Amino acid sequence: MSAWIRWILAISVLYFGGVSYWYVKHHKAVGHTRAPTAAKTMQSTPPIAFDFRAPAAKTTPAFSQFQQQLILAGKPEDALLITGLYFTDEDNGGVPNLGELRAQAAAGQFQTMLPLERIKTASRREARMAPSQSQIFEAIDFSWVALNAPVPYFAEPEPLVFDVDSAAPVTGTDFSAFRSAFGQGGKGQQFEITGVWYQSEVLGAGSRDLGLERAKAAQNLFADVIAPDRTQLRSLLLSDAQPASPFAAARFRWIDALPLAASSTQTLTIYFGSNRSTRTLTDGQSAQLQAFVNSAGGKRVLITGHTDTSGSAGKNRALAAARAEFLTAALKQAGIQAELSQASIASEAPKGDNDTVVGREANRRAEAAIQ
Repeated sequence: MSAWIRWILAISVLYFGGVSYWYVKHHKAVGHTRAPTAAKTMQSTPPIAFDFRAPAAKTTPAFSQFQQQLILAGKPEDALLITGLYFTDEDNGGVPNLGELRAQAAAGQFQTMLPLERIKTASRREARMAPSQSQIFEAIDFSWVALNAPVPYFAEPEPLVFDVDSAAPVTGTDFSAFRSAFGQGGKGQQFEITGVWYQSEVLGAGSRDLGLERAKAAQNLFADVIAPDRTQLRSLLLSDAQPASPFAAARFRWIDALPLAASSTQTLTIYFGSNRSTRTLTDGQSAQLQAFVNSAGGKRVLITGHTDTSGSAGKNRALAAARAEFLTAALKQAGIQAELSQASIASEAPKGDNDTVVGREANRRAEAAIQ
């Protein structure tokens, strides 16, 4: 064997020996540093997550802190845009518009933190497979946008739409499954339907509340799966330009039932939703009202209506009077024998801070007091 061949062989042995040594050392090092990271990733759970092909949100103990940090990141002039995601292998899962349903479920987690006017929802189909079919995964994007920023609309057909200036609903082929998906949830909760309308639709519509008309029309479509007495209707007027007709103009979500508080048999307080002067009482709440009626006897009772500071003075005065009238009618139906008088206080006697969501909820009320 010539000297130059022996020299090449020696160099090769040294080279491959060095490479093998480096590979073994590097592989072991990487294995020890990466394994804990991978395990940590598998064990971590997002603060709000979803099961495969499921619209119901699941929160973890970390959600409360996440929620507070998210709220603090927003400005008063911004709206929280909640985008629900769904993936290619979740198509044809029996639930249409899964992204929107997930966005609405997430929006329900913020109902006591933000007014509805500051929550926008959207849907986005991801061109990839779901992260898991057996474990919960993240399927929501949160971002802050300007209050008048247009919301991204579905590229696919909506299950329920309306034409411009119209309260007549138009249902799509997916509406039946969409309705059933909501009808299977909400145990112990109220079904809130918000009719959306736009300032550009006000022209030619006179004094109509087109949003409320749309909400009532949508309520009729759900009547066979959700009892009307479990439904709360809202109207939401938006300042941005209306989308191309036809467009989605109704929002749906399950919310906690509004409380009825009676501090004693001498006073009674009923709370109302925003811009609402009626509500449904549960059996327990009706029992509280009956206890007040029994205590009133033939005495005098003053019934007052109250509002938060939203809206004009004239509108609040009328709304407060309607709330007082609702409580008066409820007391009469329960058989009260007392002498009744009413007063519309509007926003002049707040119980809570009108700068907070909780405070405004405390101010939207009607009170009855035995004199």
